[in-house]
Amino acid sequence: MPGATLVGVEINPRARRIARRRMAGDPLASVVEALPDEPFDAVVALAVLQREPHRILDNQIADLSRTYPFARFDSALERLVERLREGGLLAVYHAHYRVEDSRVAALVSPLPGIPFLLAPLFDRHSQRYEPTPAAASLFVKDADKCAAIAPASAKK
Repeated sequence: MPGATLVGVEINPRARRIARRRMAGDPLASVVEALPDEPFDAVVALAVLQREPHRILDNQIADLSRTYPFARFDSALERLVERLREGGLLAVYHAHYRVEDSRVAALVSPLPGIPFLLAPLFDRHSQRYEPTPAAASLFVKDADKCAAIAPASAKK
């Protein structure tokens, strides 16, 4: 995507310094501490909607409620989709939960033919799915879906 402006959000100060150093000199890229309050054409959440994935996998953890409850995932995902323009792309990969189980599922449509999220995955109650259901990783924010669930006052 030549000419695209890239904004990386990194909450870890050390990682943010490293990323800024690596992006220095690129006028189309920036690294910030918090999600900007502006619309985006695409949002990529690569390994940010999970916590301690190796420990969870190695220890066969079945209840994620203490480490990373579903409500935190759901809230973070909602903030990301709020910043996404209609028709924009949402990519979620390496996450503990499925977008399909979240509140934003009503606003996005999965795109077919894209790799699925890998196990283990957890349900809305932060319990491990057994067996693991399919979970899409790329979605489009669907204007028709958003209009269908908008409050009546917003439709006028």
